[in-house]
Amino acid sequence: LLDRLQAEEALSRRKRLMEMIIAVGPRAAPAIAEVAQDPRWFVVRNAMLLLRRLNARDSVELVAAGAEHKDPRVVAEAVRTLAAFGDPRWLQGLARLLGAGVEGQREAVAVARRLRSPQIGALLATRIAAMKAGDLRLEENLELIEVAGLHGGAEVSAELLRLAGLSQGEGPFRLTGAWAGGARAAGRGPEGA
Repeated sequence: LLDRLQAEEALSRRKRLMEMIIAVGPRAAPAIAEVAQDPRWFVVRNAMLLLRRLNARDSVELVAAGAEHKDPRVVAEAVRTLAAFGDPRWLQGLARLLGAGVEGQREAVAVARRLRSPQIGALLATRIAAMKAGDLRLEENLELIEVAGLHGGAEVSAELLRLAGLSQGEGPFRLTGAWAGGARAAGRGPEGA
């Protein structure tokens, strides 16, 4: 099944093959771990997903290695899996994605939309604080600001207030979703308040 999955081009058939592998259960984990050594990014990404779906926590070191992969799509899947396993290294992987260019940041934002942790808000606020004013208008940064607003926290509130104080020449023009998220974050105030 794993060999067929690696060769299959049709998404619907790949999904069906993955479901069949998951139906095998934990016995499939050792074979999946072998496949995770493949040089093709999509094979490794699928292995990370399958290990998560199988709850193969004994593969956590392999998944942590996936969080160091050169392809951001693999790193994102490894971060999701580490988070699902309760392994704290997921946050390091997310930080790595944020620093991996536009593609890495897009993957990080997609991951951050689905995970909930106060640490994510703080990490995203740090990233926003490091942005140059002109970069705030870029679509990928607007998405990051919006997701930060959804996570909230004291750090996010402070950054959103800083952004609100920028002149129109410095700040983003279109932040409708981000401002809504920011309003929710600012309304919650600092953690524990």
